[in-house]
Amino acid sequence: MKKTFILATVVALLAGSLFSCDNQNKNQEPYNPDSLYGIINDHYLDDTLAMEKDPAGYMLSLVDKYITNPLNHDRLIADMVSMQMMMGGIGEEVTKFKDMAISHIKTDSLIKRINKEYVDIEKNYEKLKPGNPIAKLSINTTDGKNLNLADFKGKLLYVDVWATWCGPCVGEIPALEEVYKHFKGNDKIEIISISCDQDVEAWKQFLKDNPHEWAQYIVAEDGQDALSNEYMVMSIPRFMVIDPEGKFINSDAMRPSDPEIIPYLEGLLK
Repeated sequence: MKKTFILATVVALLAGSLFSCDNQNKNQEPYNPDSLYGIINDHYLDDTLAMEKDPAGYMLSLVDKYITNPLNHDRLIADMVSMQMMMGGIGEEVTKFKDMAISHIKTDSLIKRINKEYVDIEKNYEKLKPGNPIAKLSINTTDGKNLNLADFKGKLLYVDVWATWCGPCVGEIPALEEVYKHFKGNDKIEIISISCDQDVEAWKQFLKDNPHEWAQYIVAEDGQDALSNEYMVMSIPRFMVIDPEGKFINSDAMRPSDPEIIPYLEGLLK
């Protein structure tokens, strides 16, 4: 969870903050998360021992120390919390970070925003709990045939959500190929990749240049909202395991590069 937190926080800051509030004071300097992250990044390795021991607390301490504009300080922390909740769901570690972060914020409107988002996101993640049926997700084959992920039943599904422009996604392909080869011929499990590329032709060209044996799909235009709102895919790569009845086993499963993934999937097939 510690590494996940660090990654999620960095992504939130580099993304320019998806959840920044409106400027509440015209006299305040402009809110530029990229610039603020640059300040934090300059000092990120100041105390590697503290970073390893408590990455969440360490990140907050850096914001406290180096972001001197009060409103920008509070906005940055609020956005860190928002992105962490969106990407990681509502669990013990995320809740702990949310409570810790709020103690560093003095802007009441931002505290209220965080608490409201917490409640809303908690409700959204309920649908992803093991045993809940997956939502409809419109996907297309390479030749344009439209299918629905909710109709894939009868086999254990290991689903890879990725994009051609996503370096970490592409980096998982060799490991995913090994997982596929291990289970090839086993009619109880199916491995599929679902791209969220907006550029369909770029996706097709990538597959042409890098052919793979397992089934390849792309999220259809009318499935984009479901991917983020129903499956809560806020970052990729994302891997999911779905049972033969179309119910979640794990909505945020291990990556193919995790050495435990094959034993994990084998255990589910017993």
